[in-house]
Amino acid sequence: ADALRENTTLRHLTLVGNDVIGSDGVAAIAAALCSNATLIALNLGSSGIVDTGATALANALHRNDTLLGLFLQGNRIGSHGAKAIGDALPHNSALNRVDLSDNNVGNEGAAALV
Repeated sequence: ADALRENTTLRHLTLVGNDVIGSDGVAAIAAALCSNATLIALNLGSSGIVDTGATALANALHRNDTLLGLFLQGNRIGSHGAKAIGDALPHNSALNRVDLSDNNVGNEGAAALV
């Protein structure tokens, strides 16, 4: 994640299917997003992300204004994580695509996203 924090050229990062990322890894990626100004697409699909990881990413969305797409399909994100992301959306003017398909966001989580 330190490399992502200092990155000035990478625009797309795909880490699909990396269950080893875990909550600590997602938290580190989220922290790096707070200062990264070049990444426009982040795909962490099927990486075992749960609500705590989604919440960390949501917190990063408050500070990041370059990420255009966040792809979190096929994880274990529930309504709390989806709600955190939904609550962050009004604070982020750049993000225009969020994929939470194949998660368990439920009605409450889905409502927070629209």
